[in-house]
Order: sequence, then C-alpha cells, then structure tokens
Amino acid sequence: MKAQSSIEFLTTYSFLFIMLGVLASLLFYFASIPRNTIPSSCSSFSGLSCSLASYYANSTAGYSIFTFALGNSGDMPIEISNISVNVRSFSYTGYCSPTFLYPGMYAICVAGSNNVYNLGSIIQGFYKVNAYACNNELSKLGSYCNEPVVYSGSFTTEASIKRPMAFAVVEAAGPKNLALPNYPSYPYIPTNWSIVGNGYWSTYPSGYAYTSTPQYSGSALGFKLAPFPSTTSLLNGNSLCTSPYNSMLDIASTVIYIPSSRSVGVYIETAGAEEVYYEEPSSNAWISVFGGSAWKLQSPTTYSSTITLNNGASKFEIEWASNCFGMQALNLTNLPQ
Repeated sequence: MKAQSSIEFLTTYSFLFIMLGVLASLLFYFASIPRNTIPSSCSSFSGLSCSLASYYANSTAGYSIFTFALGNSGDMPIEISNISVNVRSFSYTGYCSPTFLYPGMYAICVAGSNNVYNLGSIIQGFYKVNAYACNNELSKLGSYCNEPVVYSGSFTTEASIKRPMAFAVVEAAGPKNLALPNYPSYPYIPTNWSIVGNGYWSTYPSGYAYTSTPQYSGSALGFKLAPFPSTTSLLNGNSLCTSPYNSMLDIASTVIYIPSSRSVGVYIETAGAEEVYYEEPSSNAWISVFGGSAWKLQSPTTYSSTITLNNGASKFEIEWASNCFGMQALNLTNLPQ
C-alpha cells in the first residue's frame, strides 16, 4: 500500500518537480552569464514596431534615460505627442523626434528623469505613446491629425554602461534637374521629393559621420566615415542619382536628455548642404544652429557653433542634401557622459 502511494505521489508531482528544476537552472544561468549576453527584447502591442530599447543611468550627473526606436507599421501617417515609460513603481516621461511619421518611418523616443533608480541589471517595463492619426491625403496633412490613438508595448533590457544615442533617418530623392532644395527654415522633406528609404541607427555617444560615395574615406570630426545608407548603391550608380534625378536628401532625428542647463558645442563637417535644428523642451519652435550658412554645394567644410540647452529632453534634426556625391558629420560636445 505504501509503495503504491509513493508511486501515485511521484506520478502526480513528477512534472512539477521537473519544471521547478528547469526554472532553477534558468535562473542560475541568467544570473551567471556575462551581462552582454542577457536576452534583450522590445515588443509592440499595436500600431508601432519597436526595434530598440535601452536604459542608461549616471549617478554622478544624477539622471537616467530610456531610449527607443519606434517605427510606424500602420498604413496611415501619425503625429506623436509624447511617450511615457513605467518600470515597477517608477515613471518616466519624454518626447520623440521626428513627431510626424509616414508609414515605414522611424522616430527616436527618449524618456528621462533627474533621478537614478536602482532598477537592477535587468530592466523590464512598459511604454505608452500618445499620438494622433492623420488623413492620408498629402495636401491635408497637418490639418487632419485629430484622431487620438495610443500605442503601447513592453521591453526587457539591461543597464548600459555608456550613454546611448540613436538616430532615425528618412531618405528622399530629388525631382528633375534640381541639385538642392531651397534652404528650409525648419526640418522637412519638400513635397516634390520622393521618400526612398527609412530606418534608424545606433551610433557614437555624441554624433556620426557618413559618406554617400566611396571617394571619401578616413574620418570626420573624429568619427570614422561609414557608408550612408549601409550600402552606397542607393546613392552611387543608381538610377535615383542619374537623370532625371540628380540629388539626394536625408533627415536624421534624435532626442537628447540633459539633467541641467548647459552650453553644447555643435560641429558639422559637410560636402554638400547641411543644417542642424533643435527644439527645446516643450517649446514647439525649431531653431536653426547655422542659419543657412552651410546650405550649399561645397568641398568638405567644418562649421561650429555653441548653443545653450535647458534641462530636459531637446529634439534634434539634421538635414543634409547633395547632388549624390558628398559626406556629412555631426559632433556634439559637453554632453553628460
């Protein structure tokens, strides 16, 4: 009888013992493996695709930030208002750039706080994006972004030891016989240009350097020149860069969070036309850094300026255009590391 009871006990609870053993093994594995091999993921519940989620905390400077790369995976343009992030009982608020997304376009969203929370090496949480759905007719965009929508998702990441920076990018081809569009007083793609590519990249802590043709090599502003996009085929020897098209344009967007007001050095090196725009926290007004002085076809030339940013999340957009042969670079100095 005792033997039969023992068999029944093992039969009933053996599966539970096995699962507990597997769970214990997984917990031991994730606790002992190197941090750079810990799984990281970002998922969306609806409407937006999430391709990047990272967390950075600086106890010396007294701030922490979350960074996301989110794409419009729907079939309608949207206009983003803000983003909020929740981890345990902590809440972060922030903004995205660009705010207006055609289908397929990406935005970089940053939510920060002037506190450093002890969230551990593995961070799990949720994000929520407040936005408006827009009318699909190009002539009415901006006038008909009035239907509120909410997008949300979850993420798992690890604490980064370096302050991350990511840029969303949109590429466009110019119309017939036009080397450059007119100087834009704020960042936008002219309506007679055709969007040919969207994406994002994670880059150096303070900027990037890209070339559209192999003729440029080496470095610019301390960064190694890399092909932009990842292959130069789109820009060199492609029909987009021969008649009737002879110009390319791109806008790179990001958001920078700083815990306190400070002066920031802005450096660009460009073979082509380039401008840097920034929008201070909650200002809703774009300011150009160079006032159009760098907006012209030229051999590689360096420009520099100094701006003062208030504390919080500032949006940055860098617009560049050339006749398909050129390079661009951006370096921001005096940012908290």
